[in-house]
Amino acid sequence: MYPNPASGIVNISLANIYDNQNVEIYDITGRLINKLELKNNSTTQQIDISSLNQGIYLVKVIQGNNSYSEKLIVK
Repeated sequence: MYPNPASGIVNISLANIYDNQNVEIYDITGRLINKLELKNNSTTQQIDISSLNQGIYLVKVIQGNNSYSEKLIVK
């Protein structure tokens, strides 16, 4: 995920492409802020985070039966 910290758009690079790909964004308290379905035609996805307040978030990428999480700092 880059850039990190970010303020408008964040890019997520995926190792593989799956039919069912989602991104969930959680705030620092664990509350689900946003859930997005990713397009399945590219290994790099752009996510608009301009509506998020400054702070630390957890971004969870779900691909089929696998999931990956990473901390995102919004400035």
